Amino acid sequence: MPGMKRTGALAAIALTLIASCSRSDDLARRAQDAYVERVIAPQVRERAARVDTAALMRGYAKMIGAAFTGRPPGVVAERLSPQYLGSYARGSHTVHVNTHHRFVFGGSRLEGMATRALFGADNTYDFDLTVDHEVAHAYVDEMSRSLGGRPFGGRWHSGPFIVSEGIAQYLALKARGQRCGSVTEGDMTRLLDDCAVEDRIPDWLVYAGGCHLVEPVLDTYGYEGLREILLDPPPAARPLLGRYGDTLLASLGRMRPRKR
Repeated sequence: MPGMKRTGALAAIALTLIASCSRSDDLARRAQDAYVERVIAPQVRERAARVDTAALMRGYAKMIGAAFTGRPPGVVAERLSPQYLGSYARGSHTVHVNTHHRFVFGGSRLEGMATRALFGADNTYDFDLTVDHEVAHAYVDEMSRSLGGRPFGGRWHSGPFIVSEGIAQYLALKARGQRCGSVTEGDMTRLLDDCAVEDRIPDWLVYAGGCHLVEPVLDTYGYEGLREILLDPPPAARPLLGRYGDTLLASLGRMRPRKR
């Protein structure tokens, strides 16, 4: 592994210099593609094979105070459509991670700097957070099944979809000791506006906004809060999501907040 990191870092620097010094967009793009193929894809495959999904599931259960851990999913590294970092397939209970995406990895600072320089800091993604997020989807799906519910989620940018992504992001971030990303009142208005064109709602807002919606419920009530969400799914219409969170907190108000 040290040899791979050193080789990857050197390749990263060389390809970054080629791309940055090139006046040709085509040459720069080819340098980026070569970097993904030679540096990123091998690491995705190697790291995906070592993911301990059982430990992640136990960690999520402990975080929310649940005895239920569920079946750990498998992890497959493969080339997916470019828009996907990863996904969770309910039918096969498998997490899929895209081998050909702009990931940065923990443990190689030099390589990470080169990756961000090559693609831009705003165009790179944390591999571990991506895996943690998709395994969190598997955990929630397992819990929903144990409660006799349907697979949790919904059509793209619907209320259930936003809440589902919010729960997964909450669990993945909390496992690292982090909070949900900050969102403004204007951001939430944009997210919950039913007249907004769905493909104009940025992905970061779906994740951060969904996390913002569920954070008070899961912080205060943990497992009972998640159970309530799974048994009383959110409405499909986005404008109703704001009231949905308040209704959940009101219905859970009879319970004692969990000790943390």
